[in-house]
Amino acid sequence: MKLGQLRSFLAVLDEGSATVAAEVRGVSQPTLSRQIQALEDACGTALFVRSAGGMVPTRAARRLEPGARDVVTRADELTAQLAELSDREVRLTAVCPVMIAEMLVLPFVAAVPTPITDVIDSLAVDAHELVRRRLADVAFAPVAPPSTLRSCELFQVQLTLQCRPDDPMAGRESVDLRELADLPLLITDARSGTRRTLDALLAARGITLRPRLEVDRTHVAQALTAGGDAGMALAIDPVRYGLTAVPVVDRGQPVQLAEWASWEPGHYAEESIIAMLADFRDWVAQRSDVGTVTVPDSPLFTS
Repeated sequence: MKLGQLRSFLAVLDEGSATVAAEVRGVSQPTLSRQIQALEDACGTALFVRSAGGMVPTRAARRLEPGARDVVTRADELTAQLAELSDREVRLTAVCPVMIAEMLVLPFVAAVPTPITDVIDSLAVDAHELVRRRLADVAFAPVAPPSTLRSCELFQVQLTLQCRPDDPMAGRESVDLRELADLPLLITDARSGTRRTLDALLAARGITLRPRLEVDRTHVAQALTAGGDAGMALAIDPVRYGLTAVPVVDRGQPVQLAEWASWEPGHYAEESIIAMLADFRDWVAQRSDVGTVTVPDSPLFTS
């Protein structure tokens, strides 16, 4: 079974005509017919029924189709990767939640030479799947990646309770995790990576939140907090709208949530990804407008 045979098989399947499929493939019709016959011989069964109306796929053809498309797609991806390697140029597509893109990734791309040439907006819960499906090269998300991906923890961000300056909570030096259950919180919903990480931490402490309102983005929670008596935002994002940030602690220790990067094992540009992430972490460490961030002094760790 050869790649050219699979390409011809898919062309006939898509076009329904050997004549049109041969034109699409750029081969003669006899050549295409020989490729289909060779594939049928390899499969031990007919793949098409020849009729006056064209080429009708058999049940065997429909069973072969998903695997054939996967092989051809992977071959095309490998060809593109080899071309990039031969040109000695790496182009990476990053995927991350829109807030991370706007606050971190895009400003980084603007400030530092980087192989990132595109950034896809995605929910944190979907970012890792896009990497797994090879629709993106590297994901940035505030939730730990699955063990099937290569990953590294980039830095940690302080969790804060954000309230109006005239709120009694604004005068506090800190607020304990256990107090959150009784506060009128505005927080992102369960699609948020930050929310999922926070929920796991709270569950481990036996704490259940009863938020007043769940919203799509932290920015919404901040605007509602600033605009009236809706409640208080719980977030890792920098404050907006003149709000006051009160650090959240766990029995006196700062509560910090990790930001992760992940990519496919064996990625052709893995060395470039790791180097880019090291530059990204160093760049974040020099910023003062991204919240209270803790960046390890140790070299970038990969798992």
